[in-house]
Amino acid sequence: MNVKSSDTSTWAESLEGFSPEYTSVKCFSMLMFYTLTGRKTTLVLDNFCPTEDQKYCVYSPKEKRYYFKVYPDIPLWLIMFYDPNGAFDSYDVFLNDLRRKVDNGHVYLLFTPEQIADTTAMLTRLYKSHFTNEGKLPYKLYLELMEESLRREKYADDGKSLTGYRTCLKLFDERINAIWERAYKN
Repeated sequence: MNVKSSDTSTWAESLEGFSPEYTSVKCFSMLMFYTLTGRKTTLVLDNFCPTEDQKYCVYSPKEKRYYFKVYPDIPLWLIMFYDPNGAFDSYDVFLNDLRRKVDNGHVYLLFTPEQIADTTAMLTRLYKSHFTNEGKLPYKLYLELMEESLRREKYADDGKSLTGYRTCLKLFDERINAIWERAYKN
């Protein structure tokens, strides 16, 4: 790794500065910081955890540097169902800042070869859990499935007393099935 350090930060001049220890992947969703635990294949909130020892870097356009960071152990429910008008949480400032940087395209995840192998195995396991043929679920479709499944789960818990509850659940299920169909066609 070709990085420089000061008392307060570590950075590289380019993404290649983190090679060969890490492979950089542009982060386009906060969900990319999370993975399924163990060998689980059910996409529910309790089965997700932050990727172990997940490193990332944040590009600073002003200084033209990539700052090296470690993702903290933040629960997924806080990322998915964050209420800006709710009670203050100690992660509020951090999450809002990171969300803004992800939306601006300035965050890159840094994966070790082991993390890449684990993610590939997880995507293969997910595909096999749904289809009989061999294959691997594309990562972007996995993120779409993850988001829709978690939103469905949240609505199923919170929306029971709402008018149109079953219709909304059916719409969630149709969207999830459409994503699986796209995965099968890939």
